[in-house]
Amino acid sequence: MKCKYFPSLSHMRNSFKRSSKEYLLENNLHGVPYFADSTRPKWERGLWFLLTIASIVITIVTIITLWNKFQNNPTLTALDTHVSEEKLFFPQLFLCFEGNQLNVSDTNGSEKSFYEKIYEWKWDEKISDEIQEKISKKVTNFYNAFQQWTPRCDAILENVIVINKRNIRGKDFRKVVTPAGICCKFNFSKTILITDTPFQLKFKSALFPLKLYIMDKFDKGPSRNIIPHIKLRMPSSMQIEVFRTYVTTDFQMMSDYQRQCHYNKAQWSYNNCRLNCLAKDILKKCNCLPWFLKKKNIKECSLSQYSCLTKAYDEYIDCKCILPCNFTVHRLMKTIEGFDNDTQNLSPTEIILNWPNVLYRREVRFGYMDLVVSFGGIAGLFLGYSLLTSFELFYYLSFRAYCGAVLDSSRKRHNIIMIRPKKVRFANEQLKPNIEFISYNNFKNEKIFYKK
Repeated sequence: MKCKYFPSLSHMRNSFKRSSKEYLLENNLHGVPYFADSTRPKWERGLWFLLTIASIVITIVTIITLWNKFQNNPTLTALDTHVSEEKLFFPQLFLCFEGNQLNVSDTNGSEKSFYEKIYEWKWDEKISDEIQEKISKKVTNFYNAFQQWTPRCDAILENVIVINKRNIRGKDFRKVVTPAGICCKFNFSKTILITDTPFQLKFKSALFPLKLYIMDKFDKGPSRNIIPHIKLRMPSSMQIEVFRTYVTTDFQMMSDYQRQCHYNKAQWSYNNCRLNCLAKDILKKCNCLPWFLKKKNIKECSLSQYSCLTKAYDEYIDCKCILPCNFTVHRLMKTIEGFDNDTQNLSPTEIILNWPNVLYRREVRFGYMDLVVSFGGIAGLFLGYSLLTSFELFYYLSFRAYCGAVLDSSRKRHNIIMIRPKKVRFANEQLKPNIEFISYNNFKNEKIFYKK
């Protein structure tokens, strides 16, 4: 018989219906073959249908609960006491000047007060046109002007680094522009091992007060709206406690939404993300940047545009910034201001880095394998579902339906009638006919009777 391998839509539809019914009757799902069997009583089929629907609902609700747990709370934070092999970085220190420390010459009191307002960003009213015109003639670039009006870092600061009671002298403070103002930044680039403890920084300052900010290794500088860790009014002694959090390698299999942190981004900083987001928003609204966020090839805002800056800066911005997965928090502890017998503030300020006693380890407590096992267990418990059930469904609704349509179209083309035996049930066994099949054996020539 020559087959027709491109059956019509009617043959495909009839074959699809027939294959679907066969699948419902022959699959291993709990309850489905019972309510799909048309030979069973209606009440029995209805009961099995309700039980099957209830099992499907319970399975879906349980799977949704597991999925939400996998998406929102898949991690666990534990303590790790193996700290001897850890490598640390000394945090960045920013010693920032105040507005009243600007060395502005040839100005009257009102002009100096206005420069301080620009430096500190504290005004709350519109600047008069007269002051704008007068100041604009003298200063057109506050970014460079404030750097010139603040003292040099090497002129007021002298530092000594003490590593395991060994002194290393240097001039590691350099002037930088940050959102908090003009600052002297200290950045010790080498890693610190436990053998380097006690690690101590000493510096003498010829100028007080100074605002001290303790920042992470990759931060560009303190934000404009954060409070300094301490305001140094005299030489002081303080200790820095280190709280380090790290993640295990299985975190890389998860998304940033599940981790709530960035895994593979090198030198990622939450503070830098916020500053970059703010700069983009201000640039979009005002077409310029303030002096403390100024970048190369971008215009600095003029005095007439400061009202736009104030409004843009005060508006809430959802930057969607998250922390890096491996991060360190530094807290200032045990601060003592002033030293005995030092009335002229000639003693150095001491900052001691304390080695952490414990580390915080974040690990995955509910990963992809746990999700697959949970899904499979729930579906198997309530429905008897497995991966082979899916392959069976694909087989019946694709290959079997297509082959059935090909055979149906070919039989119709050659006028072939398919006769299928039908099982007949008898309500009264006495009415069941007694059918005898007789077979003749040619070798022994005797009759053998079979009853069926």
